[in-house]
Amino acid sequence: MCKCLVAVPTGILDPPDFFGLNSQVRQALEVLKLTKDPFRRVRTIYSLRHTYAMNRLAKPDARYDLIAKNMGTSVEMLIRHYGSHLDVLKWMEVVSV
Repeated sequence: MCKCLVAVPTGILDPPDFFGLNSQVRQALEVLKLTKDPFRRVRTIYSLRHTYAMNRLAKPDARYDLIAKNMGTSVEMLIRHYGSHLDVLKWMEVVSV
């Protein structure tokens, strides 16, 4: 049985370490039978972050500044990392703002 992965009001993990979080995510994915993506690649915290970013950025009303803040990064980093995956004209609008 896996422990629940929960967000706490303080935003501080208990235990406060990456490996503990990684283990909890892996256990949750096992319980949900989602350990692999449709291409049979193992899902990780990073792959879930990537999926989150791509899903949010692909929306027509996406607020890149809010997505960047939520992910703890900059709009420039989002453009650098995810720009090749999305419509170039959409990114041009972001850069010109």
